Amino acid sequence: MQNDPVKGALITLENLGEMALPVTAAITEANGKTSTIKLPVEIWQRGGSWTFQYPSTSKINLVVLDPEHVLPDIDPDNNTFSGIAMPAGITASSVIKKYLDAVGGADKLRNIKDLTIVVNGQISGIQIQQTNQHKMPDQFLQDLKVPAYNLTRHTVVNKDSVKTLQNNQPIQLTQSDKSLIRQSQKLFPELSYGTATGTPVLDPGVKMVDNQPAYLITVTSANGNVVKSYYDMNSGLKLREVRNFSGYNTTSDYADYRNAGNGIKIPYDTKTTLFGENIELKVTEAKVNSGLADSMFR
Repeated sequence: MQNDPVKGALITLENLGEMALPVTAAITEANGKTSTIKLPVEIWQRGGSWTFQYPSTSKINLVVLDPEHVLPDIDPDNNTFSGIAMPAGITASSVIKKYLDAVGGADKLRNIKDLTIVVNGQISGIQIQQTNQHKMPDQFLQDLKVPAYNLTRHTVVNKDSVKTLQNNQPIQLTQSDKSLIRQSQKLFPELSYGTATGTPVLDPGVKMVDNQPAYLITVTSANGNVVKSYYDMNSGLKLREVRNFSGYNTTSDYADYRNAGNGIKIPYDTKTTLFGENIELKVTEAKVNSGLADSMFR
């Protein structure tokens, strides 16, 4: 207030979805002070916005609504406000370059001939085993096993051909399904940003991902699919990716980056939310340029 955060701050909330729900706001100040404010559902009885006074003692760095993610929300990006200023000179290209450098450098990434990633994990508590095998430029194989249900799924991408078998029985895939599989399995798509995969756009505000300041880059493909990627301001590593393909949102959080071989870093810990299901994956083995044969992708 009066341009002095020590005198308090006015915080305005907008109800974009027009759903009358109670609000919990987690507030973090520049001096490290944190507070949780709980507002009743009645605040929306007077309209679609509500302003309240907060007794701040320093500049507000972060406000997160519904920090425990207990309320239905199709666009949680709107639930975070960062008071951190965008540094001068930051561009979409500089953010992407810093990320590519952080995971090994563009030259090393372009020299990847193949990559194998073996993971163990769980989907809403159910154990799964998954092996992903990529061969540049356009071959991919995934074997998924769910032992508790005696379920196996085998997906192969070989250039324009895409097929999936479940328990050795073919699954009919639409052209949209095939396109989604091809796009979602591309390695380091940042290498082709601005060309085949769309033009990257830098959001003008600094975002927060699990209390880490991050740059947001949005890329929209020719067919309307949207990918939002959040890159750590300090390390350059990708912290989160939100994909909207065919109207469905998938959010993946990345952590524990390690060397997979040849100086290439990948996240060993991935947490994904898809159709309300929580998927946790941890890498147990990774190999770069192990010499995968073309015959594997038939």
